[in-house]
Amino acid sequence: MLMLGWGNAPKLLESSKMSNQLVVRVSTEKEAYGLGESVRLTIIATDESDQAFNGSFSSGQSYDFIITDIHNKIIWQWSNDKLFTMAIRPFTLKQHGSISYSVDWDQTDNNGDKVSAGEYYIEGILTLSPKLVASKKQINIFNYH
Repeated sequence: MLMLGWGNAPKLLESSKMSNQLVVRVSTEKEAYGLGESVRLTIIATDESDQAFNGSFSSGQSYDFIITDIHNKIIWQWSNDKLFTMAIRPFTLKQHGSISYSVDWDQTDNNGDKVSAGEYYIEGILTLSPKLVASKKQINIFNYH
């Protein structure tokens, strides 16, 4: 599921990183999940300046999410099984505007296998040229029995 949104960013638990004009945040709805529970991942880019942000994407891809374990090993990447057109696409975000993209992670790895309980880190990437990467956000997955 893909959700594209304009306007106010949702009130979620987040971690952010700032470029010279954009603040990029990665968010989840909570910090702890039960094993097998769907995890909503959201990346939000906000122009916090007094002028419009102008940039470009180098492909049909606008964002990505990467999940790593405590050893920084990539467990899952949203774009892993996707193909994107090769095209330069202009991108403009009005002053003080926001854009967000959301996907649901089903707690499987890139091979389709279920992950184990543990600590995981989410990285959100706005795939502009150059890429803008939000600070990693930690979540915990517990085996509730």
